Amino acid sequence: MSRLPAPTGLDGIHLTDWSRLRHAYGPATDVPALLHALATAADPEALSEAEQEVWSSLVHQGTVYGATVAAVPFLAALAAAAAATTANRAAALGVLASIAESTDEHELPSPGAARTAVVARLPSLTPLLSDPSAEIRQTALTLLLPCAPDTTSAPAAATSDAVRAALRHRWQQEAEPAVRADLLTVRAAFDPAARAELPGHARAAALPGPVRIAALRATVVHGLPWDAGLSAVVAELAPVEAHTERTALNRWTLPALVTGLHGRGDAEAALALLETTAARASGPAAARELLSAADSLARRSRSAPARLLPVLLPFLTHGDPALTAPVLDALAQWGEPFPQAVPALLRLADRPDQLGDHALQALLLLPRTHPAHTPARLADLLGRRLAHRWRSLRTVHAQSVEHPPAVLPFDARLLAAVRAELLAPAPPPPDSGPWVRGLVENRTTELLGLLTAWGPAARPALPELRQLLDERPDRVNVHALAGALAAVADPARDPDVPAALRASASAPGTPWYGRRAAATALHALTGDDAPLLALFTAPVPAPAPNRPSPDVVRPDDLHPNDLLAAAEAVRSLSGDRHPDALLPHLTDALARDAGSSWRSSRALRLATRLGPAAAPATPLLLRLLAHPENGADAARALAAVHPGSARPAGVARSGLADRVLAALAADGSLSGLETLGVLAAAEPLTPAQLAALHRLATSDARAVRSGSHDRIVHDDLAFRAAARALHTSLSTTPAPG
Repeated sequence: MSRLPAPTGLDGIHLTDWSRLRHAYGPATDVPALLHALATAADPEALSEAEQEVWSSLVHQGTVYGATVAAVPFLAALAAAAAATTANRAAALGVLASIAESTDEHELPSPGAARTAVVARLPSLTPLLSDPSAEIRQTALTLLLPCAPDTTSAPAAATSDAVRAALRHRWQQEAEPAVRADLLTVRAAFDPAARAELPGHARAAALPGPVRIAALRATVVHGLPWDAGLSAVVAELAPVEAHTERTALNRWTLPALVTGLHGRGDAEAALALLETTAARASGPAAARELLSAADSLARRSRSAPARLLPVLLPFLTHGDPALTAPVLDALAQWGEPFPQAVPALLRLADRPDQLGDHALQALLLLPRTHPAHTPARLADLLGRRLAHRWRSLRTVHAQSVEHPPAVLPFDARLLAAVRAELLAPAPPPPDSGPWVRGLVENRTTELLGLLTAWGPAARPALPELRQLLDERPDRVNVHALAGALAAVADPARDPDVPAALRASASAPGTPWYGRRAAATALHALTGDDAPLLALFTAPVPAPAPNRPSPDVVRPDDLHPNDLLAAAEAVRSLSGDRHPDALLPHLTDALARDAGSSWRSSRALRLATRLGPAAAPATPLLLRLLAHPENGADAARALAAVHPGSARPAGVARSGLADRVLAALAADGSLSGLETLGVLAAAEPLTPAQLAALHRLATSDARAVRSGSHDRIVHDDLAFRAAARALHTSLSTTPAPG
């Protein structure tokens, strides 16, 4: 039977043995059909579906495969085929651009083979810079950029020269502003000589805005000097994003310009740029962009908040909630004392609406340096309008439970409001979206956290707590409820509370995690650890109706999170009396959950507490030592499991310290600093290691780069203080021995 003619660009595709190649979903035998669909799709819907299939198989989430390399010649032929439609050619070019950008490779014939295959096709693709279609010209530029000679896989000299010549020629002819802007970006990447022209292009008022912004972007990227005149150009063009809507390579709005300057070491230039823009730009769109850029820089630069808050203060009373809200976020999240803002915040915080809630949240998180900014005043503001204070209550809970000891003082009005709401929760804000049930459940947990923080002072709320335990256990977080009962009750005056907790800890119909929460609270209240120890070692009721049989389950069958929580609780109660009961669960978590950095970190902390009893887990600890997100915790666990050894598990303590410092440089953490201190107590840090610690403590770049968006700056402030203290201590401490 004769084969049908191949579509344009796919001649010879069946000569490749695709069964020997693999893509994201296994053997690549379907690649000819996928490319055939891409080449022949005749309407936008069919083309979108075909393109998605090709991307999903050949560049799956940015990963390239052996089949990707083999598909490049056919994609390039389709992109260059004049007989194909513009849309089909542009789709092929877009896939090629993603292939060239990829650094995530899976089973390639050689490192960089996918990008090399694209570069080899540049001679046939570069002529597309002169294509009649602006879409094709622009997409061709997105393909060329990752092939520039300063990338890890540069084109051969002859190819690079030809591309530079084609770009130079096109620069003389291109009239479409958005395409011309992207063309400038690619020229600067390929041709160092063209970079000298960038400041002049940025200052040229006759050039279109997109081209001038592309010149500013390239000036930052390629490390050219930045001066006040360039900052004035940005202010003149603000809002920058209005000029970049149609560009493909220059969606660098003001936030990206300032973070780019800071990232290359020009912190002062980044700050001056924002100050200049604030002084000269006008209009809501420019203000929104300015506020966004200020926030982006403050999350990267330790010196930015103090410089930028005076610039933002006028927006606090602007009258437009859309502009006031970002300033409230900045005051709440940047951790910078700014007493000038307190009078305006106090006025805003008395409003009954969501802006008032937002202002109170800022007051709760702003360092208290103004005489009117007192904990008692904040507690009164929260108590007066608790039903409308969703953000503020969440913040109080975080301060009280997650980041103690910053809690509000006991306040009778606030206690009365909490008691009233425990049994009849306030309705959520009108714009809560589809997560109303979760909001209400979390709010009850936050109310309970406030009672827990107050302790015995909140004892008048016991009737509501008992009612929740008896009548509404499914509506509340059982851990939060049990913890509140343990905190506020007096076992001598309230004997029914220990009795209720003891009954919950052994009730057959209660889920295992609920029984554990009750048993833990009982121990906190009375010191009785028998129910918790019995719970961990005996069969417990199966909580899930989906389990067919039996109706009991041993701890070995429980979720690893529950096992680790129980193991931690048993360890805290019993010391070293039960290592044999804990070790199997620890090793199981370490072996199964290496891909879960959070759970592995939790298991590693338990291994550290177990110390030498965790020695059988040493091979698993060594495996996690090489993991970027777990290296610091694994280093501390190895040191604890092999105390007194100069080479725990064969690794020098100095090498462990290097691992910890590398983890801290990637993303600072207080636990990592603690680990470094433990290691340094046994073997002094080297001068190079002390210098690395000093840089972490004093650099303008923040050490903490990930985590909760509204906690990054606060966490970095705590990290910086701890790093400075540790460096001072280690610099003045005599060597051990």
